[in-house]
Amino acid sequence: AALPDSEGDNRKSVVADFDADGAIDLVLGSVEGGLRLYRGDGAGSFTPGDIFAAGAGPVQALIAADVDGDGAVDLVQGTEELPNSVHWNDGHGVFATQRLDAEPADTYGVAVGDMDGDGRPDIVFANSQSPNEVIFGRE
Repeated sequence: AALPDSEGDNRKSVVADFDADGAIDLVLGSVEGGLRLYRGDGAGSFTPGDIFAAGAGPVQALIAADVDGDGAVDLVQGTEELPNSVHWNDGHGVFATQRLDAEPADTYGVAVGDMDGDGRPDIVFANSQSPNEVIFGRE
């Protein structure tokens, strides 16, 4: 089934229940910049929302994970020429973008896991032609 209003240069997609309604939603990330949340109805149909985070740069890597431990699924974006970003979910599928304090890199991969055993999620960025990075979660 074709997603409505999904034409464009979308290269990354993630799925999760972003709005806590019990139905799986999806997010498409564009290399032109920006993300779009498609809210699922639980029966295979999706309603497109507005494009958000257009200023965060082209989406080269994208992962869905609860980075801050609040129960809402956040998004972590890897990009090029700009710092990578975390898009904090308010629990209802509304995201606030925060650029990370790191040098811009050409990021093609991102993973989230507890890398130091402290019980908090950490973010790993795989970069092309520059050092790879781990950002450790803190309280």
